[in-house]
Amino acid sequence: MAWGKAGSTTLGSAGDDIDITDLTTNKFNQVLIHGLEDSANITYKQTINNDGGSLYAFRRSGNGGADGTGTSEASVGINASAFGEAFIVEYIIAISGEEKLGIAFDCIRTTAGAGSAPNRDETVFKYVPATLTDTIDRIDINNSSTGNFATSSNITVLGSDITPAAAIPFPTNVQTGSRAEITDTRKMYHYNSTGSVTTSGSDTIITFTEDGTFTPTSAFNVEYLVVAGGGGAGGNGSSTIMDYITIDTLGNATDFGDLTVGRSAPAGVSSSTRGVFCGGHGGGYKNTCDYVTIASAGNATDFGDLTSARQIAAGVESDTRGVIAGGDLSTNIMDYITIATTGNAIDFGDLTLARYGAAGVSSTTRGVFCGGDGTSDNVMDYITIASTGNATDFGDLSVSRFTVAGVENDTRGCISSGYDGSTMQNVVDYITISTLGNATDFGDMTVARQYLGGLNSATRGVFGGGTTGSVTNVMDYITIASTGNATDFADLTVARSGVTGVQG
Repeated sequence: MAWGKAGSTTLGSAGDDIDITDLTTNKFNQVLIHGLEDSANITYKQTINNDGGSLYAFRRSGNGGADGTGTSEASVGINASAFGEAFIVEYIIAISGEEKLGIAFDCIRTTAGAGSAPNRDETVFKYVPATLTDTIDRIDINNSSTGNFATSSNITVLGSDITPAAAIPFPTNVQTGSRAEITDTRKMYHYNSTGSVTTSGSDTIITFTEDGTFTPTSAFNVEYLVVAGGGGAGGNGSSTIMDYITIDTLGNATDFGDLTVGRSAPAGVSSSTRGVFCGGHGGGYKNTCDYVTIASAGNATDFGDLTSARQIAAGVESDTRGVIAGGDLSTNIMDYITIATTGNAIDFGDLTLARYGAAGVSSTTRGVFCGGDGTSDNVMDYITIASTGNATDFGDLSVSRFTVAGVENDTRGCISSGYDGSTMQNVVDYITISTLGNATDFGDMTVARQYLGGLNSATRGVFGGGTTGSVTNVMDYITIASTGNATDFADLTVARSGVTGVQG
């Protein structure tokens, strides 16, 4: 509800009356009264529309005491008697065809100084004009005691549902480039130098130029699992294949395009529009970083290089920065890139332990690296993505393992599958990314495996590919905010392991 000034009166000399006779009419009225006594006590009596007949009824309590009532009164008694300065706030509703109801609260100074507590009154009242269709266009406050209202006593009335031209003028300084969308038609409009601001009676008319109707494309709001590269059962290989899926729709993956260099086990980081694949293995360890525009299928483009060649690293990201950590041969290196800007990676800091095959999960501010083959396979580290520096211990996974995959929403990360050194795992753990501590069991995958890739929307995580001892094309999904076992999603275009996912 917007309030605008409907009228105001300030006394220029002492007197018994404070009147507003030219109010802009409104359905909702807020009356602010500031009364000052001249020499003796003041009693506040109120009439509306200059009606002094037996048209008022009220109920009043002073300082929380017993109610006093008045019916068929010639005015509303807002307080019994005021000593000194008074501040009164009223709310009056004036609906055509209905009795006019009001609520008033006052604070009376009493004796000056902090050694004396003020008094209070609470009053409810109704005004019943002879014609209920009447609006409120006048308010009078009268003193019936021996004193006077002093100079500068004031009444100000605010109203809502006021005629804009009379009370709340519509802004006419519309900034060039302002845009608007009509929610039912999805039409988009903008204001430019050819637009105009005119008035028609009490209405202000702003002319916008139509841009057209917003229609999502097939790629809009699509979450892609771009499963890049892949190879055999050990995660090795030199595939250039990239697949994509629509994450909220079950079904087999579709060809997206090719990497610049065939490889397996790259790390993936992404913004809302771009995915970057870093490192991997293909005829040796790679430092190559490629990028794709996630909403547009096509071949990858060279982005730059990591600080060192490696595979099976883990990635975390905000919407602007990606951090790539660890990798063969059991390094503790962390690099970062600015996802929107091509170029070589820059040193970020070090993991707490050198390792490879970890999973990365992240919120908009924090990244957590989970598991990995090193001196301890259950370790979890975290970083603040926007800064640089070494990682800090977060907690432990429920089962020690590496070559795992991670998915997340902005609050929870889920870490799936992997290899404990002797057995393929199907376990899924979850963590609350903002809260340090050990991981908790989430449920199980449909198939135990390692070297798989993961991606997520805000609600769903999908894990694809990997090896069960032989390469697989299986994709599973979970609902990240809940717990429970994974469900079959569909299949990749080609069975392979050592894959990674990005989403937009």
